[in-house]
Amino acid sequence: LEDVFAALPRLKAGKDLRPGRLGFAPEKPDAEYNAPVTLGTVSPDGPLAKAGAKAGDVLTAVDGKPVANLSQLQHLLGPRYEGD
Repeated sequence: LEDVFAALPRLKAGKDLRPGRLGFAPEKPDAEYNAPVTLGTVSPDGPLAKAGAKAGDVLTAVDGKPVANLSQLQHLLGPRYEGD
Protein backbone atom coordinates (compact mmCIF):
# COMPACT_ATOMS: atom_id res chain seq x y z
CA LEU A 1 0.00 0.00 0.00
CA GLU A 2 2.97 2.30 0.48
CA ASP A 3 3.31 2.72 -3.30
CA VAL A 4 -0.42 3.35 -3.70
CA PHE A 5 -0.49 6.03 -1.00
CA ALA A 6 2.54 7.72 -2.55
CA ALA A 7 0.73 7.94 -5.90
CA LEU A 8 -2.61 9.18 -4.54
CA PRO A 9 -1.80 12.92 -4.63
CA ARG A 10 -0.95 12.66 -8.33
CA LEU A 11 -4.11 10.73 -9.09
CA LYS A 12 -6.26 13.20 -7.15
CA ALA A 13 -4.68 16.04 -9.15
CA GLY A 14 -5.76 14.28 -12.35
CA LYS A 15 -2.25 13.44 -13.51
CA ASP A 16 -1.43 10.33 -15.49
CA LEU A 17 0.94 7.81 -13.97
CA ARG A 18 3.32 6.87 -16.74
CA PRO A 19 6.13 4.42 -15.98
CA GLY A 20 9.54 5.94 -15.41
CA ARG A 21 12.03 5.57 -18.23
CA LEU A 22 15.72 6.41 -18.30
CA GLY A 23 16.02 6.58 -22.08
CA PHE A 24 18.64 3.98 -22.92
CA ALA A 25 19.17 0.56 -24.45
CA PRO A 26 21.64 -1.74 -22.71
CA GLU A 27 24.80 -2.73 -24.54
CA LYS A 28 24.11 -6.42 -23.80
CA PRO A 29 20.35 -6.91 -23.38
CA ASP A 30 20.80 -10.67 -23.02
CA ALA A 31 23.06 -10.24 -19.96
CA GLU A 32 20.20 -9.46 -17.57
CA TYR A 33 21.67 -11.17 -14.50
CA ASN A 34 25.40 -11.50 -14.94
CA ALA A 35 26.81 -8.24 -16.28
CA PRO A 36 26.98 -4.61 -15.19
CA VAL A 37 24.51 -2.21 -16.83
CA THR A 38 26.50 -0.73 -19.70
CA LEU A 39 24.67 1.85 -21.79
CA GLY A 40 24.54 0.84 -25.44
CA THR A 41 22.57 3.79 -26.80
CA VAL A 42 21.20 6.81 -24.96
CA SER A 43 18.08 8.62 -26.17
CA PRO A 44 19.02 12.27 -26.83
CA ASP A 45 15.91 13.59 -25.05
CA GLY A 46 15.89 11.07 -22.19
CA PRO A 47 16.71 11.66 -18.54
CA LEU A 48 20.10 9.94 -18.75
CA ALA A 49 21.19 12.15 -21.66
CA LYS A 50 20.07 15.23 -19.75
CA ALA A 51 22.20 14.02 -16.83
CA GLY A 52 25.24 13.75 -19.13
CA ALA A 53 25.35 9.96 -19.66
CA LYS A 54 26.82 8.59 -22.89
CA ALA A 55 26.97 5.23 -24.64
CA GLY A 56 29.56 3.04 -22.94
CA ASP A 57 28.93 4.45 -19.45
CA VAL A 58 28.19 1.93 -16.70
CA LEU A 59 25.22 2.51 -14.38
CA THR A 60 26.32 1.59 -10.85
CA ALA A 61 23.63 3.03 -8.54
CA VAL A 62 20.13 4.54 -8.39
CA ASP A 63 19.47 6.98 -5.53
CA GLY A 64 22.50 5.61 -3.69
CA LYS A 65 21.38 1.98 -4.01
CA PRO A 66 23.92 -0.19 -5.84
CA VAL A 67 22.98 -1.74 -9.19
CA ALA A 68 24.95 -4.81 -10.23
CA ASN A 69 22.90 -5.89 -13.24
CA LEU A 70 19.91 -5.07 -15.44
CA SER A 71 17.53 -7.12 -13.30
CA GLN A 72 18.36 -5.05 -10.20
CA LEU A 73 17.90 -1.83 -12.16
CA GLN A 74 14.46 -2.92 -13.33
CA HIS A 75 13.51 -3.82 -9.76
CA LEU A 76 14.57 -0.39 -8.44
CA LEU A 77 12.77 1.49 -11.22
CA GLY A 78 9.58 -0.60 -11.08
CA PRO A 79 7.67 1.50 -8.52
CA ARG A 80 8.76 4.83 -10.03
CA TYR A 81 6.79 7.03 -12.37
CA GLU A 82 7.70 9.57 -15.04
CA GLY A 83 9.34 12.57 -13.39
CA ASP A 84 10.49 10.77 -10.22
